[in-house]
Amino acid sequence: MSTTAHTGQYTEEILLRSKLLWGEGFLSPGGPDEVAELVKEVEIAGRDVLDIGSGLGGIDLLLAREHRARRVLGVDVEPELVERAAAEAVRAGLEDRVRYRLVEPGPLELDPGSFDVVFSKDSINHVDDKAALFSDLHRVLRDGGWFVSCDWLRGPNPDQSVVRGLYRLLGLEASFDSLPERVDALRGAGFPDPLTRDRTSRFAGFFQDDCIRLAGPLKDQIVALVGEERHRAWLEIRRAMHRAMTTAALAVHFVRARKPAPLD
Repeated sequence: MSTTAHTGQYTEEILLRSKLLWGEGFLSPGGPDEVAELVKEVEIAGRDVLDIGSGLGGIDLLLAREHRARRVLGVDVEPELVERAAAEAVRAGLEDRVRYRLVEPGPLELDPGSFDVVFSKDSINHVDDKAALFSDLHRVLRDGGWFVSCDWLRGPNPDQSVVRGLYRLLGLEASFDSLPERVDALRGAGFPDPLTRDRTSRFAGFFQDDCIRLAGPLKDQIVALVGEERHRAWLEIRRAMHRAMTTAALAVHFVRARKPAPLD
């Protein structure tokens, strides 16, 4: 997987914040409902699924338990996340169906045609060479298999000062492409007709809700855990995310594409 170098970006504070705001096992908003919405038009039951940027693994447990995937392999460049996700799979009694692998930047060491579905939620924005990644994902998919993703993209009003300021606050690295660039990269990798769906307003709502909860019901708990200064920083991050969505500096899209089958 071609990515920026992994540098342990997900600190304990980021993991705590994600857990309090988005639930156990999730590093981005939406939870089980957003995962269900993302995969509702793709058959997961009985299929072999590869999750790119699997994070803490909450989504993989959902894919196995609720959506009845036969096998899920989550890959990530962060060792701590891979270890935690694997431990959660064991605790859930799903270690025979949900497994994790630490990967290095570059092509995935996976056999051609070994998965029916490649899934990714809010992680490909961390990949520099997206064209190389999509070519590799095309390789590991079986004929007729699906690439299903949700991701942050450069919006139609890409105010870079907003984006740079946002990611300074987040303490994360990203490489944003636009929706047309994403679609072109997928086509170039062999996916002929990518389908897209705009989720920007939905995600803006998630961050607005986060701001309300941080300023109200969660405030005392978070101040007790990390102090008033960090609580203010958390709130500013959520406000910045909401601002980036509502000013069209960033966008969020579902993107779905199918590897042609021989008879297509």
